[in-house]
Amino acid sequence: MKIIVIFIIVFSSLAIGYQIYRYNDIKKDASVFDEHWQKFLKADVLNDIEGIKFYGDKLIWNRHIETEHLHRMNRVVTSRLEKHQELKKLSNAIFNKNRHLERPLPVSGNNGGRRKFDN
Repeated sequence: MKIIVIFIIVFSSLAIGYQIYRYNDIKKDASVFDEHWQKFLKADVLNDIEGIKFYGDKLIWNRHIETEHLHRMNRVVTSRLEKHQELKKLSNAIFNKNRHLERPLPVSGNNGGRRKFDN
């Protein structure tokens, strides 16, 4: 019986700790998004490839990014991709994130967002 109580206490503590960590991480993402976006735009104006890579990567992993930001980032990266192949990884990440954000979400009556094939 003591083992079960200890297990419940440990599991509950871990679950609460994880939720607190996740909440703080979401708050941090929201607070730094505008700063990283402005620094990305400044790197674009200054043609700073390392800054574009660094802040682009930070923005891609931020959960508050929107499709408008991704489209702007895509234009910035693709315009420089021919001369700077080191931006290829960022270009792929932008493409994948854009596909993720624009995916059809399942709603009632649309077959769960899956495409229908005529075979």
